Amino acid sequence: MKSISKYLFLFLLPVCISQPFSNHSDNKKICKNPRIEWLDEISLKSINTSNGGFFESLSNFIFGQEDLTIMRPFNLLMDSNGTIFFIDQAIKKIIKYSFDENEIETLLSDKVEFKSPVGLCLTSTDLVITDSERDIVYKYNFDSEDISILTSYLQQPTGIIYLEHIQEFWVCETKQHRIVRLDKEGNIIGLIGQRGVELGQFNFPTFIWTDKNGRIYVNDSMNFRIQVFSEQGYPIKQFGKSGDGSGDLARPKGIATDSYGNIYVVDALFNNVQVFDQSGKLLSTFGVQGTDKGEFWLPIGIFINDENKIFISDSFNSRIQIFQLKCDD
Repeated sequence: MKSISKYLFLFLLPVCISQPFSNHSDNKKICKNPRIEWLDEISLKSINTSNGGFFESLSNFIFGQEDLTIMRPFNLLMDSNGTIFFIDQAIKKIIKYSFDENEIETLLSDKVEFKSPVGLCLTSTDLVITDSERDIVYKYNFDSEDISILTSYLQQPTGIIYLEHIQEFWVCETKQHRIVRLDKEGNIIGLIGQRGVELGQFNFPTFIWTDKNGRIYVNDSMNFRIQVFSEQGYPIKQFGKSGDGSGDLARPKGIATDSYGNIYVVDALFNNVQVFDQSGKLLSTFGVQGTDKGEFWLPIGIFINDENKIFISDSFNSRIQIFQLKCDD
């Protein structure tokens, strides 16, 4: 029963756009003739491995000789150098992917055994990881390669972001139905929300994102909505509801915004990504269930970089798909 509940929690957590995208109220940029194009994928068959190839890598994994693999990519992010870090929920590991070498490697395998890694964020010096089963937020320092505990006082920490300019972590404390604000040393400096359905309240918050203007977007998963907050912790707006129609949310997962302020919400049940403007109006969607390019099978995480490249963890297809938002000049 415990195992069933665990996987149910993980499920609840973790191409062409024909309509014009919105213009963020704080952003003068306008995307003309927007379209999303498939670029590439990161998967075991598409990368180089140190042991010489896909079949040898797979064989080594099966027989316990090598753990270089991609099975169920979950949350992901990219650093300023273009390196991808992502969680693989099947093997409970953090994986680093380098575009330059087209190679993957696991991180921290010899330092910590994760139970249920869920959230990732970066500071200028550290990779920070939440483990929702251990109730621990870990901090891995890139220079020293040491791992330490940022905090172990939260109940089921999941999504996490770091606000560099105010040096705060925001963590979804899913079991307590709230957001916890931590200082850089991991001390609790504020709490946002409680269980409920009103604006500023939550029902199992899971994924979280911040844009360049300081707005924070929270996936309030079992209220089937996205809530938007200021960096001072004040609720600004909400959008979304349970349903199977256009603009409804069934199993919302990762959230991200592009440079034009549009909001992308991954839906694992719809097997697609819905794009909303800042008012919560649906602009368009991309993706259907399948295994081909641009198709998804239980997508979970999303990350959008400054060049509007869109990275989506297509978990049951064991890959990360890469798309590009393109606009006419």
